[in-house]
Amino acid sequence: MLKRIKSQEEIEGKRKKNQIWIGAILIGLMVLSTAGYAILNNESTSTKSKYNGYTFYYNNGYWVVQIQEKQYGFQYLPKDLENVSIAGNYNLQEFSGKVVYFIGTDPAISILLMDIPEIARYQEACLEGANCSNSELPIKNCENNLFIFNSLKNETRVYRINNCIYLEGEGEKAAERFLYKSLGVM
Repeated sequence: MLKRIKSQEEIEGKRKKNQIWIGAILIGLMVLSTAGYAILNNESTSTKSKYNGYTFYYNNGYWVVQIQEKQYGFQYLPKDLENVSIAGNYNLQEFSGKVVYFIGTDPAISILLMDIPEIARYQEACLEGANCSNSELPIKNCENNLFIFNSLKNETRVYRINNCIYLEGEGEKAAERFLYKSLGVM
């Protein structure tokens, strides 16, 4: 079978038609991929939440709120922590310029360190009268600024005895409940 010889105009016309089709397909793919990304990347149905006069925005996995020209990031919204009991009065400024000690190791320590402003320094310590596995740690009591973590408790709660702040149960929830109370959000 012999192929028909095509003129330059026919070849050029077919090439333009193919370019138009390829362009339309690429534009369609771009529009669909952008729409799909916008729909599928939305991790939360709501990216904004209000609580007690404060507006929280969901950003990069955290609920962010601005309080007195400073932004704070939280894993939980205040309404998610309403069942965490808290007793005592707290103010983050009471730790400003002071040394803060932590009894126990808990990932929630980093939550506190991010949001408590102007701590002079922090250190792990042992509680006076308690068994301490590391003899090199300083011995502190409730005269010092102590955060005491106890994840072995079933109930998540926060309470204070003098300058000792006890965070029991789920450390992250207790730490964030403490911060919300200290900032006046809850």
